[in-house]
Amino acid sequence: MFTAPNRYAPRSDWEHKLRMMGPAPGTWQFDLVVYWQWRDTADRELQECWTSLRMTPQNARKALLTAKPKPNNDSGLIPPEIFSRVLARSQAAGIDPNDNVANVVIEEAIVPTM
Repeated sequence: MFTAPNRYAPRSDWEHKLRMMGPAPGTWQFDLVVYWQWRDTADRELQECWTSLRMTPQNARKALLTAKPKPNNDSGLIPPEIFSRVLARSQAAGIDPNDNVANVVIEEAIVPTM
């Protein structure tokens, strides 16, 4: 769950949910699923995966959901390790593999509730 300007609390089940999702290509959810597959199963480095992903600023903005995580929404799915990059990309006009915001706050994971 994103709280402007720089706070993020992932959902407690973000890894499991990203492994189980089958989102449509081109969506922000698809970007995160692909990123996590590369990191989780291909054991690739963060910077290599982020650079290869080429998430658009539009998708980055869409990924910054402010709703509390619930079983039926996708809030809190950004892997905490790339939240600073997604936040920076959301504010960018283009794709720069070095996008990053230094002063983010990662909060405790939130258990999705109804």
